[in-house]
Amino acid sequence: MASTDEPLSQWHEQLFFVLMLLQDLELKGAGFASDYSGDSLVALEREFLQRYTSSEQIAWPTRRTLTEGLAAYLGETLMRAAGGAWAWSTEQDIDGFSVGVPLITADSTLTVEPISPLRLLRDAAEVRDGQRFTAVYDRWSCAADEKKRADPTWKPVKEHTTADRPDPESIPLADWLTRRSGSFQDWADTYAPDTTWDFTPASLASLEELVRRVAPTEEMLFDHVNRDFLGGAVWYLGETMRRGLGGRWNWNLHKRGNRKFPYVEKLGPRGVRTCTPHLVIDAALEKPGYLTYRYELAAEQQ
Repeated sequence: MASTDEPLSQWHEQLFFVLMLLQDLELKGAGFASDYSGDSLVALEREFLQRYTSSEQIAWPTRRTLTEGLAAYLGETLMRAAGGAWAWSTEQDIDGFSVGVPLITADSTLTVEPISPLRLLRDAAEVRDGQRFTAVYDRWSCAADEKKRADPTWKPVKEHTTADRPDPESIPLADWLTRRSGSFQDWADTYAPDTTWDFTPASLASLEELVRRVAPTEEMLFDHVNRDFLGGAVWYLGETMRRGLGGRWNWNLHKRGNRKFPYVEKLGPRGVRTCTPHLVIDAALEKPGYLTYRYELAAEQQ
């Protein structure tokens, strides 16, 4: 059987954009409230049946963006009812999807069968009773409710995806911050032992000079061999911004390639500025003084 890792990874990668296109383009003006609630599925299935008159249209290339957006929304809505995660099936039972289809698995403690949102779309188009989406949602919700009654302390666990709001308390972010903070002195001793790293705005000029010396091009900056160097530089820039201008770290799940970027938000006097250190450091390679400029910009009264 072919590996499911690559198509599943690609599906995760495109989730945010697929859902954005669904809400901001495909369903714009349709009166659809994309709040991932069970009630929203009633309006969604009604709109779906108006646009798809047969199940064959699900695989039409001209409908691909809408079809994938509907599948993504269905899956994310079900996970909010009963937890779970995205998975992948390589069964070739839907024409037009040669690498298989995404699946939704509920929280591992629930006895609920995985669902293929694409197959759910196909069933809805064939049965056409307007109740296929809500029937599955109710089944998953009931399973979760029964579990809660049996164990009031239980809560469904949903994998964090790009459809979720960034979580400043996320475990990956906490682990990254702990690791970077604990290793910073080693980083400083390795790359610039004679530099004073005191988290002041003036030290950002030294950081920028160091970046240009160690990794003067974008390719070198993001090369795997400089991963530790970049991580320390990113943490130092973000911490300098946070300590001087308030704010907090958060975790950006919208990827650039295979990278996930931590960032600092709620900066400045009004708490409305944001800084993504990876991108600021990258831009500074072509813009001398950019680190200091971004600090001063965040510090301005608006």
